[in-house]
Amino acid sequence: MYAPDLRGQGRSLWSPPWTREQHVADVVATMDMLGLRQVDVLGFSFGAAVSSDLAHQAPERVRRLVLLDPAVGLEAEGAATSAAKALEAPSFLDPAEARATVADVDSGHQLLLERPAETGVLVRKFLDA
Repeated sequence: MYAPDLRGQGRSLWSPPWTREQHVADVVATMDMLGLRQVDVLGFSFGAAVSSDLAHQAPERVRRLVLLDPAVGLEAEGAATSAAKALEAPSFLDPAEARATVADVDSGHQLLLERPAETGVLVRKFLDA
């Protein structure tokens, strides 16, 4: 499992300008570097919007696509606050650690906060497939 740290998210530089097109190019370049021809993709929030773009721009690279709370209308400048909050979010070394933790990265992600068990079942189902 790979979890790329997109530009403007997590611990990457988050000052705009950056675009979803650039994120898709970065993901494809990462896949190429790792020798991954086709992958299952799970995207959450802004990552789901980028994942959707990846599936649209390079459908031959995506075998299965799962979108959780896709932020399809989120602009780069509006994401700066979320990116800053994400710096405090935990990073996981393996799927078991990620499955055991629900992180409050952004208060806008109510499904994780209000129904973590339901979200966990969906994520586990994807990861175990």
